[in-house]
Amino acid sequence: KRVIHVLDATTIQLVANCLDWAQHRRRKAAAKLHLSLNLQNFLPVIAVVTSAAQHEVRHAARLCAKLKAGEIALFDKAFIDFQFLWSLTEGGIFFVTRCKENMRYRVVNKRLRKPEGNILRDDEILLTHANARAHYPKRLRLVTALVEVEGRGLVEMRFLTNHFQWAASSIVELYKRRWSIEAFFKQIKQTLKLGNFLGHNENA
Repeated sequence: KRVIHVLDATTIQLVANCLDWAQHRRRKAAAKLHLSLNLQNFLPVIAVVTSAAQHEVRHAARLCAKLKAGEIALFDKAFIDFQFLWSLTEGGIFFVTRCKENMRYRVVNKRLRKPEGNILRDDEILLTHANARAHYPKRLRLVTALVEVEGRGLVEMRFLTNHFQWAASSIVELYKRRWSIEAFFKQIKQTLKLGNFLGHNENA
């Protein structure tokens, strides 16, 4: 019933001829496509193209600029910045993401007393690192679950969200929808071929 957006980035490999008189010498280059994809119509909402070295989190706010209160953003842990997450919460936007391994927090409420199926834990947490807590002062929800991963079987994963009413299984299912953007990236790389690319500097 809600609009779901997936945020992600992919690297596009490019090969540029360095000099016309030295055809045997080739230089590798790459661009990065940062994308917000609407899962209702499977169409991009915002696309930002940068040099490959730019990190995803630098463009997270731009990718969410069109999101409205009540909508959902799905993204992986490369987009985690607690100031950015707080801006989503302040705007009434719900998010589901993966938890970074080094995130420091304390559990303030155990919503699940014992594992239920593939759901191992469902906790409400507060961040304990001073900078993180300053940027995100309220509670977050952390769900730990076993998720089927192709080629690896069941893998334990931790999911972070600002929504406290959904079933824990719904949070896991939502995050799994994020993987559909990988199919989208594969599709556009196969069909939208670059005919030519020639460049000698970053602006090119």
